[in-house]
Amino acid sequence: MTTPNRPETASGRQNISIVGLQDLTPFLRFVFAIAVVCSWFAQKHPKWGVRILPLVGVLLAAVLVWRLLVVPVGGEQLDVWPVLLGGAGFFYLWWLAALLFDLIFVWHHYVRSAAVADHLREHMKEVHDTTAPANG
Repeated sequence: MTTPNRPETASGRQNISIVGLQDLTPFLRFVFAIAVVCSWFAQKHPKWGVRILPLVGVLLAAVLVWRLLVVPVGGEQLDVWPVLLGGAGFFYLWWLAALLFDLIFVWHHYVRSAAVADHLREHMKEVHDTTAPANG
């Protein structure tokens, strides 16, 4: 049974992609390559580590929305506002999750594990060792 919005492919399977992909393998390879490049970039530029993957995601989502506007699927014009609203909500929740993860990690590592106290003790020991008067 076919639905009007999902035409069948030559093999009899329905095309489930809104961007017209018949085979998802190249798409999955592309996504994997983006993840590897973003990981490499985050290692080279740590200050951009949390920002690079969401920025790439926003750019790719913008390309998909643009493609939906320029080349409508099945000849019918699609509404774009639900995609934009959902995308904005998704990227906001992604940012919020990253922020909460960072805060939870800092809390557990530095406050619960007393890593700050250990770090301060080591720092104070170094300061006292370098500023102590020389014997003799």
